[in-house]
Amino acid sequence: MIVYAHFMAIQALLMYHFLTLMNAEIHKVLILDDDRILAQLMADYLSLSAHCYVTQTHKSEDFWKAYQSDSYDLIFMDFRLPDTTGLDILEKLAAQDNITPIVMMTGEGSEEIAVKAIQSGAFDYLVKGHFEFSVLPTLLTKAIRQHKIQAEIKQNRAQIDFQAALLNNVSDSVVGWDLHNRITYWNPVAAELFSLSAHNAIGKQAEDMYFNLFEPPICTTEDTLPASGTAERKYKDGFGAERWVNSKITPLFDEQHTRITGYMDIAREITTTKSEQQEHLSTQHFLEKIIASSPDIIYIADLTMNTLSFVNPQILEILSIPANIQDSSLRFSDLVHPEDLASVNQHHHEVYSEPAQTRIAFEFRMRDTRGVWNWYSSHETIFSRDLTGNPKEVIGIAQDITANKVIGNQLQQRLIVEKLLSSISNFFINISPENTDMGIEKSLLLVGNYIRPDLGAIYLTENKNFFSYYCGFEKSVPDSRRIQERAGIIEIRNFPWLKGELKSQQPLLINNTAELPFEAIAEMDFLAKHGIKSIIFVPMVYNSEMIGIVTVVMNHETVTWQPDHVHLLQTFADLVVNAIIQKRAAQEVQSSEARYRAIVEEHQTELIFRIDPLFLFTFVNETFCNYYKKARSDLIGTPFQLLINAEDFTKVEQAILACTPASPITQFEMRTLVANSFRWQEWTIRAIFKDNSTIIDYQGVGRDINQRKEIEHQLKTAQTHLAQTTRMAAIGELAASIAHQISNPLTTIIAEAQLLVNSIPNQHADYESASAIVEAGWRAQHVIRELLKFSEAPKNDQDEIAINETIEKAVLLAGTHIQKSGSTILNIALEPGLPPVCGNSQQLEDLWLTLLLLARSATLDDKKHTVQICTQYQAETEEVMVSVIDDGIPISPQQMETIFEPQLVPRGQGRGTGIELSLCREIVRQHAGKISVKMKNGLTIFEISLPGERKNGAYQHLSN
Repeated sequence: MIVYAHFMAIQALLMYHFLTLMNAEIHKVLILDDDRILAQLMADYLSLSAHCYVTQTHKSEDFWKAYQSDSYDLIFMDFRLPDTTGLDILEKLAAQDNITPIVMMTGEGSEEIAVKAIQSGAFDYLVKGHFEFSVLPTLLTKAIRQHKIQAEIKQNRAQIDFQAALLNNVSDSVVGWDLHNRITYWNPVAAELFSLSAHNAIGKQAEDMYFNLFEPPICTTEDTLPASGTAERKYKDGFGAERWVNSKITPLFDEQHTRITGYMDIAREITTTKSEQQEHLSTQHFLEKIIASSPDIIYIADLTMNTLSFVNPQILEILSIPANIQDSSLRFSDLVHPEDLASVNQHHHEVYSEPAQTRIAFEFRMRDTRGVWNWYSSHETIFSRDLTGNPKEVIGIAQDITANKVIGNQLQQRLIVEKLLSSISNFFINISPENTDMGIEKSLLLVGNYIRPDLGAIYLTENKNFFSYYCGFEKSVPDSRRIQERAGIIEIRNFPWLKGELKSQQPLLINNTAELPFEAIAEMDFLAKHGIKSIIFVPMVYNSEMIGIVTVVMNHETVTWQPDHVHLLQTFADLVVNAIIQKRAAQEVQSSEARYRAIVEEHQTELIFRIDPLFLFTFVNETFCNYYKKARSDLIGTPFQLLINAEDFTKVEQAILACTPASPITQFEMRTLVANSFRWQEWTIRAIFKDNSTIIDYQGVGRDINQRKEIEHQLKTAQTHLAQTTRMAAIGELAASIAHQISNPLTTIIAEAQLLVNSIPNQHADYESASAIVEAGWRAQHVIRELLKFSEAPKNDQDEIAINETIEKAVLLAGTHIQKSGSTILNIALEPGLPPVCGNSQQLEDLWLTLLLLARSATLDDKKHTVQICTQYQAETEEVMVSVIDDGIPISPQQMETIFEPQLVPRGQGRGTGIELSLCREIVRQHAGKISVKMKNGLTIFEISLPGERKNGAYQHLSN
């Protein structure tokens, strides 16, 4: 009957609540009762009458799952359950800080049970069969109101506890006082900072206990309240030491925020900061002195305004600045050479638009006070940033490198000349006599391609009065017959001034025919008639007699002939004389072997010898004897190796023994002892065989190349200096990246730790821990300084080193920088057990570091990118192979052809194709290795092979 009555009540409410069901507030109710019919009736009634979402459970296990998966406004719980009791569940809920109201239901009606339920945390108590369903909505409303009140109380209590803990645990001193200047609050930090406990401060007058601690005191009168604001205040602590605080006084208001009730002073100790400020001012003064005395140009450039916001005063003494330019409006365009302005603007545009891209120093020209354009190398770093983090200003130091540029160009040109002469000399040595004329003409054309005259020619003397045309070239005409028709014969007796000048047998340089002396009237007429504006005459001398001249001519403009031009033409003239004499000797050799030997011995300028299969001298020419300052009898029969540096003998022996009938000629360089010092020689050896199998002897023709080696050494030194400069730019950027990530938080850690140490008594248990934090911070600063030592100049010592260790050190330095954007993945695959390599570990670390950074820069930051470095051993060649692979921007076929050639200005976007790869090639060459690059399946692969170091008579690394 009860169930039926409840059912009828639910039916009566159905129509009433149907219209308001969609607009009522939804509440969540959880029911735990093993009486499924009663639970369903309660759920239906609450859903219709109170618009509730009801979850029914009939076992404690289901109840806990529902309770933990959602939040509820009210819980109905049966007292008697099959597996437990409602009181047990109430105790467990209380242990979990439950605040959801709980109504206990039972069919027994015992007051004792009701009391226990209420004591255990129940909100109310219902007896089954003795309550009307109509009380359920009212019960729900009361429960929701209580739930909200308990939640607010819990929240307010937590907020009060948090605020109290916050004030007592802040690192700043907090002192409060009312409008009568009575101290109302004094936190523990204030007690520690001012050596006064809160018990002795609170309730006392602020003038006596607080204001007068400072110098000057905090100003306050009865009529004037202390002003709100921030100030730095000085005071003396309990030991008499001078200390500083940063103080901010703030008014306190009532709850309506309409009336001031007092003031609060929040103070932070800044004693360390003030000391650092004093040191900073001293340092700044010192830096100003450095800037004032620096011979370089120091500037700050505004990237947004494209102006120079600062330049050191020395710029007025160094550069030519237009008179109408003010310091505030000075621009790069006012100083830089017009041809270099575009590259400077492009450089600054890249700094602003792509601040994470790798940077190198850039070069440009500026005019000095004499009006001369000089070269400068500038190294820039970011000085300030705007609110979005983009670079706003850069600071740079521009150094005059004009002298270095001139010396470098001179050394480079001299090396090119020496290599050209070496090539021509080797060509003349191996050319047959019948091809001498053709060879001289082609060699003259090679010389002309370097000097770039309008025409060049060689004349031979028929007698003392006539010069006959021998061979020549004309730049604009491929057919040499035209110049032959124009050149003809020069009758030297018609030019007395020129004849007299040539008697000295020294080169004659005429930069401008208009500057010839008056007595050269015949020469001026002749040169004007042929349109000649500049000309060089180089005598060809044999046995103190002039047998001809080499001449080059400029028709379209005057030039100033350079020392390299004269050196090249003079040495070429000597080589031509040797070739012509050898040709004439070869023509006569058929008639007289003795005459041939005399010519070779007396007139040959090259070193010539013959050795038997045991390497004993059987013949040396007179030039060879004069070179070593020894008689022929002292040399014949002696071992060839006595003249060779012991370190070079194995290489020389292997080269000579490698001669075969199919390949009878070999070439090598070696050091020889002359007058107690070693000199470099270049040799071409021809093996002479009998019946194409048995060695008869070896014939060698050589020349002294010590001067060329010295030039190569000078150029290598210059390249090493340039490599160090590039390396310093790379490490500068790497160090700047590390400083950006570490310096700011590290400074904060050290400063805050020092404040913590000062705030803790020495005997306190935490004092040692705080001191350890300070020491750890300074150790981190030491690590940064050690990293900067990486920019020191590399050593040239060579030892047995492990390739994998050098790669691991390079990855340690560059790994974080390569992967910092999150878009680049660095993979490392090093084969174990590789043989050692003879070389310089620091140079090899530079090599891997440069290649990895170039591979990293070969993509845009927002694109996924993979860089891999791996090693493996090539058994067939006994070499260690290192590969650097990336899937970044591919290298074009045009760049591939010249990627290892030095370029001062990188071409295009992506990986470097400038001086860095040229330096990589030089490092590999110094380690007797090879470097190459290829594209395969969209991957860029740099391969470096180095000879492995083997023991016990096996392969050994040989270095010059």
